[in-house]
Amino acid sequence: MLPPTRLRLPFLLLLTLTILKITTSTSIPHPLPPQPPPHPPPPSSNLTDPEPLFTLQIELDDALATLTITENDDPEEAVLIFCSEHGLDSESYDFLISEVLESGVFEVEEDSDEDSRHHNEYHQQQQQQQQQQPLLEIIHQIPVSDPEGRYVGTVQFTEFDEPADVAYNFVKHHNLDPAYKNLILENACELIECERIEAIIFNLNIDLGLESDTTLTIYEDEDARSEIIHFCEEYDIGEEGFDMLIEEVRNEGIQILDPERIIWRQNVQLEAGVDLGTVEVRAGEEAVDVISNFLYENLEEEKMSLYDKALTVLTEHACKAISCSRTQPLIWSEEVEDEEGNLLGVVEVFEGVEPIDAIAQFTNHFQLGEEYRDAILEACCEEVDCVRSRPRVFHQRISDENGRNIGTLEILENQEVVDAVVKFVMDKEVTLDLIALKNHFFQSACDSPGTVCTRNVAKLWEKNIVNADKTELGMLAIMEDREPVDQIWDFLNDKIEDEVARANFFFNMKPVICEGKYVRCNREAPLVFGPQPISGPEGGTVGHVSIMLGEEPIDATYKFFSRAGLFEKGWDFRAVFNQICGLEGVEGRCIRQEALKYSKKNASVDGVEIGDMAIWEHEEVIDVCYRKRLQYNLTINQQMMLFNDICKWPEVYCSRSRAAMLTQVVNKHDYDYEEYADNNSTCPRKYCGWRFISGWEGIMMDKVIPWMNKDGSIGYFKGPRFVLGMLLGLAWVNRILVFVLFRVPFVRRFRKRAKSLGMKEWAILFSGAMLYCSFIYSRSVEPTNEIDSAMHAFMGKMEGPLEVLEGEQVADAVLQWAIKEEKKHHPLLRKHIYWSLIDNACAKKTELSLEVACKRRKAYEKLDLGAITYWGMEHKITYWKNPNATMEEELDAGRVEDAADEICERLVPPMNNCNEDIATHIMEQYENFEENRQEQKSVYAKVGVCADATAGEIYIAAGKTFNRLGSNYVPYARVDNGTTDGWTTTYHPWDMKTKQAETIMNLLPQVLVEKDREWYDKPCEPVFGGAMCAKKDAKGNMMIEMG
Repeated sequence: MLPPTRLRLPFLLLLTLTILKITTSTSIPHPLPPQPPPHPPPPSSNLTDPEPLFTLQIELDDALATLTITENDDPEEAVLIFCSEHGLDSESYDFLISEVLESGVFEVEEDSDEDSRHHNEYHQQQQQQQQQQPLLEIIHQIPVSDPEGRYVGTVQFTEFDEPADVAYNFVKHHNLDPAYKNLILENACELIECERIEAIIFNLNIDLGLESDTTLTIYEDEDARSEIIHFCEEYDIGEEGFDMLIEEVRNEGIQILDPERIIWRQNVQLEAGVDLGTVEVRAGEEAVDVISNFLYENLEEEKMSLYDKALTVLTEHACKAISCSRTQPLIWSEEVEDEEGNLLGVVEVFEGVEPIDAIAQFTNHFQLGEEYRDAILEACCEEVDCVRSRPRVFHQRISDENGRNIGTLEILENQEVVDAVVKFVMDKEVTLDLIALKNHFFQSACDSPGTVCTRNVAKLWEKNIVNADKTELGMLAIMEDREPVDQIWDFLNDKIEDEVARANFFFNMKPVICEGKYVRCNREAPLVFGPQPISGPEGGTVGHVSIMLGEEPIDATYKFFSRAGLFEKGWDFRAVFNQICGLEGVEGRCIRQEALKYSKKNASVDGVEIGDMAIWEHEEVIDVCYRKRLQYNLTINQQMMLFNDICKWPEVYCSRSRAAMLTQVVNKHDYDYEEYADNNSTCPRKYCGWRFISGWEGIMMDKVIPWMNKDGSIGYFKGPRFVLGMLLGLAWVNRILVFVLFRVPFVRRFRKRAKSLGMKEWAILFSGAMLYCSFIYSRSVEPTNEIDSAMHAFMGKMEGPLEVLEGEQVADAVLQWAIKEEKKHHPLLRKHIYWSLIDNACAKKTELSLEVACKRRKAYEKLDLGAITYWGMEHKITYWKNPNATMEEELDAGRVEDAADEICERLVPPMNNCNEDIATHIMEQYENFEENRQEQKSVYAKVGVCADATAGEIYIAAGKTFNRLGSNYVPYARVDNGTTDGWTTTYHPWDMKTKQAETIMNLLPQVLVEKDREWYDKPCEPVFGGAMCAKKDAKGNMMIEMG
């Protein structure tokens, strides 16, 4: 059987005596101050109980005892504690050790000589205890080890022993530090009854000839000389008796010193030139008390920060020379008597100990009521500073997941455990598993006397609320599980009916409550609606909409859209907003119809004041920042700093990071006057009023209206032919009316009575018919100019506005805009409207701040090279290639580096190595695009031109492309004079380059003839449910785009 490999401190005293060991090695060795009773160490990262690795049941005196060893236990230590608790002998210890080792769960370590010696000492002490087994029953025993982990012995308490005396004698017998006595006593008093905490160090029965013997009793904290003097004075004992008692006390090993004799003296200097004087300790005085008083009297206020260090150093130095019973200064003490006047003891308050804790320990020991405790506390607080009035009933050290000590959790008397736990975490500002921590202390602290466990939710703030008219509204409690402002609002909802008065009272209360130490208000206002779940098309919930007090529903809806990313997904913002406005609780609150994205009073950027900012739903954040830049002469860096400060909030949606220097709503009819130049029409009419008269509906003309609304039907109403046709039509209508009217019986009778009219009646009737038809024409065909003006604007308005973004040229922006608009408005490219937009914008370049955007009239080829997401914002990487330059020429001109510099200038804060990284990326993507150019669908991209190129430019570019592909097409290459030999390579017909050249050759006819080119430029639209992409030619034939 192997002996135990090591002996450690028993579990109940492990934590505290380890602390004693550290203190002894770093500050003062003897004696040590009383320490609080140890508690099981709290969990750190894992708060669950450790898993048992070994379990053994043993029958002891008709009862079962279970030895359990977990993964956190030392096996030998666990067996030692088990044997000590159950009074087992050394043979039982050896048997249990062998059972543990034979289980194979724990590794066997070789014992050192020191470990073997400790093991032998333990066996010898067990044998001595068995030989000297007392007749009295042992009710409790505690194994004790020294700070180095060596086993000292076991303290045994019988039913008639006073624990304080047993602990004192044990410590004195083994020459241990006096602080051990307090530790042993605190541990024992948790399980057995203790009548006092001071040990009796001398007790002598004296026969003075009285009816009963008189006893001289001296306690450990009392001065022996003073007690003997008091005893002699009380019983009128002379000097001879006094000397005899002094001798008896000294025979017991109790030191009695001359009170006038100085036993230790030290000159104190804090630093060079600062002499505090000399501190002197006399016989019978406690060194630490004298030193503390000396420092308080001589240290200046600005030097009081050195008090703790000076006290420690001087006390350590003194206690090496003289005997010290403690190292904590006594700041207050008082004798306490019971109701009959009998002295119970002396309550002492040491420095660093809260007075109520020391007083409560004393009153609890003597089972005194709270009245006694309050009276003692009141007397104490008149002389010393008191922080609290409730004693600490539970404390435990808390460590984080790395074992680092966070602090000590203290629970006061009648304090809810959950309140103490939550406030401790908030005070320390650490991240812990709060739920697991709560559960741990519910199990470990709720059984301690004085603790309260009635809630599992902490109360952070509580106060009785009084209205302005001095009427009490009731007690408001702020709990940790809900937003504080919501709890305040709910409380006021039940107390104040008027919403305006309730809101005013709320905003007056909120700052007071939210500034509380433990109250964390995450919102400025309470919720008056929501959270309302919003479902997506597939049925899942995408988020919740909430509306705060004083918040516009449209603003709340916008923030929800931005947080949930619904703008990017293309959700209909207005449709969702209208649905929310119809919900119960929101009705009547939808006042504003446009969302306010962002607002700030007296905004500033980089120290520059830029005034108030308000960004509305229809505005882009970067556009507002750009206008501020122009207004206050900011730099591009300051503009992007302002942009980042706004767009970093998830409630603000920023769709782009480049400002629109020009935004123009285009009406194509404003540029179509050249269409009517051939007939000199100064005011060509575009629309007929009768097409828009609702009265036509329901009659036979409703069949004609669809035809009239077609684009081609408008041509029938243009020019003089329409007027001539109208006049002929009216003449026929007039003839029919006259023919009908003269056959009406009333008219015939009138003719017979008025023959004088004669042939004039024909002229009258004809004129009347003309007037009637003219009236109808004026009121139906062209009723007002407003209709024509409105329809002119409506039918000519383009779908999207023309935007020129930062870093773009006007020509490039107009080209990209025209390509998109060709889907519905055809044709636009290369038309009068196209060139007019460029010319008109650049004509006002100074007024519109477009000087840098009007350097050319022809567009460059756009290369989309991806994007960089930096600090949550996406910045597109776009390169504009000159169609007339090769890649080598572009690189030599430094345009790639210029493009990288322009992008990096907009990144805030500056990105490390930005210019080089972006330039490298552009270069790589540029080369990749050129290598795969022939894979593009558009013939413009295949030959390297833009859609605004002329037929001649396309012709020249196609020839260069054929040469690069090694193809010899006439007239793009000459073959009659041999110029192609030597500078081009001919590929086989089945070669890929030949196929690419043939594709270009097949597409060229569609872009060299302007009429065909107009239809080729029309964007491809999805057909067959998006399975294919097609466009129509001038004859209406569908052309499927391939490749």
